[in-house]
Amino acid sequence: MKNRILLVGYDRALLTTRASIVNTRWSAESASPKDVLPFLREDSYDLLVLCHSLEPAESTSLIQSVKENFPAIRILALEKSRGTASHLNADATAVSAEGPAEMFSEIQNLLENQDPRIV
Repeated sequence: MKNRILLVGYDRALLTTRASIVNTRWSAESASPKDVLPFLREDSYDLLVLCHSLEPAESTSLIQSVKENFPAIRILALEKSRGTASHLNADATAVSAEGPAEMFSEIQNLLENQDPRIV
C-alpha cells in the first residue's frame, strides 16, 4: 500500500503541482490549514507536508495541534530558504529548503525511519 501524504498550504496552484509530483511515488491529497485536523480525524495519513506559504505562527500552532492529537504522523515543514523555519525547532520532523529532489529525499527518509530529525 502506498504511503499517504497530506499537503497543507494556501496556494492552490502550488499544492496541485506539488500533489502531482508527490503522487508519482506516494498517495497525496491537499488541504487548507483549517481543514487539517478534520482530514486527519476522517482518514489516516503517514506524513504531513507544510507549505512555505504558511505564516510561522500558524505552522507552529498546526504542528503542536497535530503532535498532540496524532503523535505518529511525521511532519515535513518546507521553508523558502534555509533557516527560515528555525522557529519550528524540534517540533517539526524535518525542514527542507531546496526543490523537489530534496523534498522527495526527505519524504522518503521520514517514511522509512522511526526517529524524527531536523535537517
